[in-house]
Amino acid sequence: MKTLWTPVALLALTMLAPQVSANEVDLTFDSDLTVLDRKISYNLSLRLAERGPTRIGTEALLDLTNLQSTLPGIVNGHALVDLCTLRAEIRGIDLAAQGGNFVFSGTLAADMYSCARDGLTATDRGPLVLSQDMTLTVTAGVRVEDNCVTLNLADMAIDLTGAVQLTDAQKKASEKAGDLLVAVVERLMANHPVCPKLPPELASLEPRYDTGGTTEIGEGGLGLSLRGSTDVSTGTILDILQVLQDRGVLPPKP
Repeated sequence: MKTLWTPVALLALTMLAPQVSANEVDLTFDSDLTVLDRKISYNLSLRLAERGPTRIGTEALLDLTNLQSTLPGIVNGHALVDLCTLRAEIRGIDLAAQGGNFVFSGTLAADMYSCARDGLTATDRGPLVLSQDMTLTVTAGVRVEDNCVTLNLADMAIDLTGAVQLTDAQKKASEKAGDLLVAVVERLMANHPVCPKLPPELASLEPRYDTGGTTEIGEGGLGLSLRGSTDVSTGTILDILQVLQDRGVLPPKP
């Protein structure tokens, strides 16, 4: 006889969250991301649906609209690049969801210097070659890997703001600065994945996400959607029941 653990798990979870339909449950949690040593909260919503006798389909929505409104104030004035050839300071940034991508646009105050060779630090700078504001527009897609979301650089446009005619040395410096900015943005995206976590008491659900993408919340609001599934075992059921007992929804063990 096949054990139908999935309906049992969903039935137990309805005691913790609203039931959408006979075989679907919604759960909502608060989580956070850390940017420049500052925590920014976001909302994580899960929809769990029966997919088989021992499997629950999982859809996750990360509402990043608070990050969208908070991040500009945190990074404004921060140096995106501070190396021998270039110091680029963020002077303003906007984030939006457009056409399935994240779009970051902003202004940089850029100082470009001569440098004896690549790989040197800011203390090794030579004379200033060009001081110029830049507009930066970054378009990024999404990759889901190891239960985390990583942004992938799809396109990046860099323009000098109100630039006068440049000398050959200034053109070379601005081209080199553009290449460096692309490399820095790619590294930032690769090194800062978003890995949604459930509260410790529900960690045993262990959803495995295999697909995902950006989603627009309201008008231009940032969101991430993930899809996957959860294997339901006896241990999972027992953990859920323990949570219900801890919260007083069910009586304690005799």
